[in-house]
Amino acid sequence: MVDKSITIQGNAGQNIINTGDNNSQQLTIYQTTDNKELDAIFSKLLEAIETLSTTDNRVDDLEAASKLKDAVVNNEKARAEKIFGWLSQIIQSSSAGLQIFDIISKM
Repeated sequence: MVDKSITIQGNAGQNIINTGDNNSQQLTIYQTTDNKELDAIFSKLLEAIETLSTTDNRVDDLEAASKLKDAVVNNEKARAEKIFGWLSQIIQSSSAGLQIFDIISKM
């Protein structure tokens, strides 16, 4: 007899799991970053904007950072990539910018 049992470790959430013959399901797993960790990274980004951005770019960078955080939190990769491009080059290449780029690339 074939063992058709399944094991779920962690939280299955609101998903209903159907098992049986001729049944197919699709499960998408997103890698997420802890909200505290994400908040810390975006705090570093804001610090980088305050210290590295030119006066002309600071307002635009702050606005882009806010929109970028929303996109990352909502797992909107295409939007996050687009908004990341709006940040000035020096902010993109800062430590916090590179961390955020890494998060976006793994979405």
